[in-house]
Amino acid sequence: MGLVACPKDWETLARDTVNKCNDLVQQVVTVPHSEQTISLLDDVSDTLCQVLDTAEFCRNVHTDPAWRQAATAACLSLGSYVQGLNTHRGMYAALSSALRAPGARAGPPETRAVGLSLARDFERYGVHLDAGGQARMARLTAEAQSLGYELGQNLVDPGALQGFDLPSSLADVPGTLPSGTGVLARRGSRVTVAADDASLNLILGHSPSAEARKQAWLAQMRQPRASLALVCRLAEARRSTARLMGHDSFAAYQLTDFSLAQAPSAASSFLEALGRRLAPAAAREAAQLVVMRDATEPRRHLAGGGPAPGAPLDPWDVAYFKNLARDRQREDAASAWALSCSPRQALRGLDRLMTRLMGVRVRDAALSPGEGWAPGLAKLRVSEADGALLGTVYLDFQPRPGKFPGAAHFVLRCGRGHGTDAVQTPVLALVASLPADQAMHPSQLELLLHEWGHALHTLLSRTRHQHLSGTRGPLDMMEVPSHVFELYARDVQGLALLLDRPAAELEAAVRAQRAQRRTFSALTTLHQVHLGLLDQAMHSSRPPDEARLAGATAEVLGRHSPLADLGPHLPVYPQLRFGHLVGYGATYYSYLAAQSLSARLWRRHMEGEPAGRAAGEALRRNLFEPGGALPAGEALRRLLGRGAGEAGEAAPATIPDPGDLMLELGIEE
Repeated sequence: MGLVACPKDWETLARDTVNKCNDLVQQVVTVPHSEQTISLLDDVSDTLCQVLDTAEFCRNVHTDPAWRQAATAACLSLGSYVQGLNTHRGMYAALSSALRAPGARAGPPETRAVGLSLARDFERYGVHLDAGGQARMARLTAEAQSLGYELGQNLVDPGALQGFDLPSSLADVPGTLPSGTGVLARRGSRVTVAADDASLNLILGHSPSAEARKQAWLAQMRQPRASLALVCRLAEARRSTARLMGHDSFAAYQLTDFSLAQAPSAASSFLEALGRRLAPAAAREAAQLVVMRDATEPRRHLAGGGPAPGAPLDPWDVAYFKNLARDRQREDAASAWALSCSPRQALRGLDRLMTRLMGVRVRDAALSPGEGWAPGLAKLRVSEADGALLGTVYLDFQPRPGKFPGAAHFVLRCGRGHGTDAVQTPVLALVASLPADQAMHPSQLELLLHEWGHALHTLLSRTRHQHLSGTRGPLDMMEVPSHVFELYARDVQGLALLLDRPAAELEAAVRAQRAQRRTFSALTTLHQVHLGLLDQAMHSSRPPDEARLAGATAEVLGRHSPLADLGPHLPVYPQLRFGHLVGYGATYYSYLAAQSLSARLWRRHMEGEPAGRAAGEALRRNLFEPGGALPAGEALRRLLGRGAGEAGEAAPATIPDPGDLMLELGIEE
C-alpha cells in the first residue's frame, strides 16, 4: 500500500503517527501564538490524514482479509486519538489566541481561512463548552454514530428485513417474481418474499402484477421496521447536539457559515422552487403513464381495489410503467451505445481533453513491486505540459467479489505547500466497477467523468495548507466540478474529443442519448426534491417523533406531486432506507444545487467550445486551484458574475436558479 509493506506495519505506523503528532501538539501550545500556530495545526492534520485516510481506504478495498483487519485496527486506534485532539483545550486556546493576535487579519487570507475552519471544527466537538457540556457532547456524538451504524446494519440484516407475503397462487404465476427475486419461505398457501433492495426493485420495475408491486413498495417504505425508532432517535440526538452548540436545528448547525445556502431556509427555498417548476412537467409525465396503465391493464379496477381509468397513478406503478415506456425506446438505447468506449479509451480521451482544456497531461505510470491492493490496478501520472508533477492517481476499476460498492474518489494524501519550497503533491484513488477492456455503457462513462471531476479538484488545488485543499469545502460547492465534467458525456464536441471521432458521426447518437435521459426526468427529479425536503424536515428545529413521522412524511411527499394521494390510512417512511440521512444529514439538497450550478457554468463557459482554453483556465483559477480556501460564494461570483455572493468570511446565501437545471433536463427551453 506504499506506506506499509505488510499488515502488521499498520500498528507500527499508527503508533509512530501518534508520537509524531504529540510532538507537534506540544509545539502548538508552546510557540508564540501566530500564523505558525495555524501552520503547526495543519501539520497535525496532514500527518494524521495521510495515515488515517489510507488506512480507511485499505480496509475498504484490499483483497486480503489480514490487510483489511489490520487497517481497521489502525482506523480505530487513530480515530480514538483524533477524538481526544478534537477536545484539546490547549490547542483550541492557542488557535483562538492566534486568530485574535494583532495583525492576524492582515496575514495571508488562506491562513486565516484555515484557522477559522479549524476553530469551527474544534467547536463542533464542544471544546469551548464546560466539562458538563463536553461530556454531553461526547454522549450525543457517540449515540449518533451508534444509531447511524445500526441503521446501516438493518439494511443488510435478514433479521431486520422481514420480507412480505404473497399468496402462492399469485407468486407462482410466471413473471410475478422476476428472476433474481429472493424468496425466504413457503408456508402453505403463502410465499414470503425477501425485502432487500435488489428484490424489491426487481418487482417494482418488472413484475406485471399490480398487487405484487404494491406489496413490494409498502415493504420498501415500511421496512426495516426496527429502523423507525432509530431514525427518530438519530434526528433528536442531532437536534440536541445543535442546541448544545447554540443552533435551533441540526440543519442550521450543518449549513451556517459552511455552505452556499448558509441557512436551512435557503436550502428549502431552492427545493420548493425547483418542485414548483417541475410540477407541470411531472403531471404530464404521470398522465402518459396513466394512459399506458389503462391500456395495459384495462380491467384492473374491476378486480377490486384497482384504480379507475384515468385515476392518478399509484406510486408503486411508477417504475414498472416507466420501464415499459423505455422498452419502446430500445432503438434510441441501441443508438446511444454508439457513444460507448472502454475505460482505457476514455483515459486516453481524458488526456486529449485535459491537454486542450487546461494544458494538463494524463499519462500511464508503472506500478512498483508491492504497490497495490488488488489485481487489475493502473496508475496515472498527472502533470503540467512541461512535465511538472501535479499528482498521482490509482485506478481500481476491475470488478471483484466483495469489492467496495459504487464509485468513489479516495484522497490518500492532500496537496499542500504551494508558495513554499516544500510542495507536497496529492495522491488519490478512483474506485469503481467497470468492464476491463470492453465497452462501457454511456452511463458508466458519465460516472467515470464525475469521479474525474472530483479527482481534478484534488490534483489542481494550489493551497499552502492541506486543511482546505481540494474537495475540503462545503458539499454544495464541492459537488460542482464533478457535475460539470459529467456534462462532457452529453456534449457532441466533448464526446468527439473523448472518443477521438468526428462530431458529425456522433450527433444522432447524442440526440438519442439525450432523449433517453430526459424520459420522465421531471418525475425522477421531483423524487429527489422530496428526499431533500424530508432531509430538511428530519433536521429541523422540531423533527417529527415516531407518532408524527407518518403525517409529516405524507405532507412532504404530497407537495407538487401528481401521484395518487394515499392519505393517512397508508403510512410510509422512505427515511428507513434513505442512507444519506446518516452520512449527509441536512445536506442532501447539495446534489440538486450542484447540478443547477454546473449547468449554469457550462452554459456560461463551455457551451459551443467545451475544450476551450479560456474556459479551462477560468475553471482552474477560480474553482479548482483555491480548493476550499476561497469562500464558495466568491468563487461563483468570479465565474458567474452576479447573484453569487460576496467575498468574506461569511458570504450571503447563494441560491441556485432552478431554471438552469430545468434547461439541462429538457423540461424548459
